[in-house]
Amino acid sequence: MSNKPQKPNRSEGFAFVSQLTPSAVGALAVIGLAGTNTISILERNFSAAGGGPLAGMVGGGLAAGTWRHCRVKNSQDEEQPTHLDQQEPVVLVRRAADRWEIHAHGGQAVVRSIIAGLVDAGATEVPWGDWLPTADGSEPSLAARMAAAGGWRAAQILSRQQAGAFEKDISRATELLESQQPDSTREAVSILGRLQRSSRVGLQLPRPWRVVLVGPVNAGKSSLVNALAGYSRSLVSPLAGTTRDLLDTRLLLDGWEIDLTDTAGLREVPEESVPNRVEQAGIAKAKAALETADLILEVRSATQCRLQPAGVLRQPEVSRPQRLLVWSKADLWAYSDWPREASAEESVVTSAVTGEGVESLAQRIVDILVPEAKPDDECLAHGVPLTPQQLEQVVALQQRLDCQVFPE
Repeated sequence: MSNKPQKPNRSEGFAFVSQLTPSAVGALAVIGLAGTNTISILERNFSAAGGGPLAGMVGGGLAAGTWRHCRVKNSQDEEQPTHLDQQEPVVLVRRAADRWEIHAHGGQAVVRSIIAGLVDAGATEVPWGDWLPTADGSEPSLAARMAAAGGWRAAQILSRQQAGAFEKDISRATELLESQQPDSTREAVSILGRLQRSSRVGLQLPRPWRVVLVGPVNAGKSSLVNALAGYSRSLVSPLAGTTRDLLDTRLLLDGWEIDLTDTAGLREVPEESVPNRVEQAGIAKAKAALETADLILEVRSATQCRLQPAGVLRQPEVSRPQRLLVWSKADLWAYSDWPREASAEESVVTSAVTGEGVESLAQRIVDILVPEAKPDDECLAHGVPLTPQQLEQVVALQQRLDCQVFPE
């Protein structure tokens, strides 16, 4: 029998298995099993500590137990496979009616033995990327999202959902709604409100947040990108209009993956008055980038603070993304009456040369992009909807709750 993973065949009575965690030594490994005859396959090797049939487990439920390793026959062994005396402690999680996970010790010998037992019982091994895509194929699997997560914050949220946090919250909210008790209603309101708030973050995972820097020519945008990234990613020059194209720099701020986009300087003159066609193209791209931004940093040189009031970027006018005014080149300000305190709430004062304000700017960026992640807010610490379909479940329960609290 070949050990090479096969493409899944989703015919009736079929099951397929895959290792969902990296193929390396680790403390924990997760093995996925999906298909229509998974229960009979699992019961051949798994024994729950509390007994009871696996068919009775609900979605999001888990059962601790033991896995009986078996000696699988090879091409030269015609005898039936036999169970070994060795038993492995594992945790079995039911994700859905036809989808399971086996959480076991991360040693590869253990993983391969469990998979071999599942294959011998009738499952087919497949690559992890093919393990249970959604029914319509429109959304990537949770395993694929985990692999694509570039920051530890996203990975942490996705790991909780892989452990059943969303299903647990949905089950609890449903149970509370069915009880129709005052205390239960209050708890249901809290759970559903938290799920709806967290969906803003969950629906965009694992895409990086996009922050676009715009401002006049030679305002110090490239130097600011370099200061945030910690290395010279963008070309810096005293010449006006040095940046002619979009330059994306990916970095982590407080565990969140963020793409910083350095754009061409926007002259406060009509675009057709810019003499250089290459620079004109750069300005056009800068304006287009604003339409997909999650946050816009309006960068102004501190040397121009008395010539330009805060937030005067005239074009383009985009209202959807949030904006933050950033004063750059603070090291060039020679006067003692620089209004640092007066503008603290509306803007950030920075210097790429001295490092002044760079750490504060990084924290302000995170606070604006992900206010749900503040230390005193547990919004992202539990269930988080990751797909429109999951959000629809939350909305449906909220509608049920509204009918109970405010009956027609």
